Amino acid sequence: CFSDLRRARRAYRRREHDEWEVLADDPSWPGAEEAEQLRVLGQVCTAGHGVPNAEIVIYLAFRGTVSQENLATNLHAQLVPSALGTGNALVHRGFQDAYLALRTRFLGRLNAVLADLPALTPSAVLLRATGHSLGGALAMLACLDLVTCRGFAAECVTWGSPRVGDANFAALYAAAVPRTARFVNRFDVVPKLPANHQDEEAPGVLQRRLSAWLRAPQEHIGAGGYVHVCPAVELDSSLLASVSHLANVVQTARAAFSNVRSAAADHTADRMAVTMEEIKKSAEAMFPHRLDAYERNLEMFLRDRR
Repeated sequence: CFSDLRRARRAYRRREHDEWEVLADDPSWPGAEEAEQLRVLGQVCTAGHGVPNAEIVIYLAFRGTVSQENLATNLHAQLVPSALGTGNALVHRGFQDAYLALRTRFLGRLNAVLADLPALTPSAVLLRATGHSLGGALAMLACLDLVTCRGFAAECVTWGSPRVGDANFAALYAAAVPRTARFVNRFDVVPKLPANHQDEEAPGVLQRRLSAWLRAPQEHIGAGGYVHVCPAVELDSSLLASVSHLANVVQTARAAFSNVRSAAADHTADRMAVTMEEIKKSAEAMFPHRLDAYERNLEMFLRDRR
């Protein structure tokens, strides 16, 4: 678990010496030449004793949302026919466009890396992909793509990933990539989007409200009927985790109020900037989506099960 989480975190940071990097190169997007667009890190290793059915493991880590272009990708939520796999599956337009923007250069780099290795049958290759937020959605699309077009086996681990497609896509994906772990935080909003309370194991107040607010807009743009590809592992489902979350929210809100009040008394401070920064911190505490929150809750989750 921690190995995959650290790999997902590295997608936001400088790559290590033995990793290769691919950035999106779609010239139709503003800012496509910038490094803050779409990114995947890759690494090819010899399979160890923990992977008995493979000779080579391809590790992939897809970066999540870091720019306005990425945010626009998340908002292009219309369901469109899938360009990956077979059948009549529908997928999130923005996620599919983002993956296809990476795909040509990504597959080219992967081919070049594999060409330097001894000849392998597809069944001897295991793909292990991970990603946080948008990166989780891209990781799932990459697994489906490489299973169907290359014949690789695949495993996928996602952190706070949104829904990617409809029920037909979920069935297609589950058949191709049966080994998927989808980790979520209970109070993280992103895994509940695009909203569909009928797709929740036990929809809470937040999920029902989101579905009520977003049902009409989603249906208007053709974004109704999203389904997750597998059940989630909720990292903060325990009473202790809920109490810890509430305490963190209260503590952050108190600190925010104190900092905003201090800025108001300090005529040299940029009160608007301080206020916006404290609102951001409070929102992050209330709706824990950052990888820091996932790491903290993962530690608590595993400690409770020892």
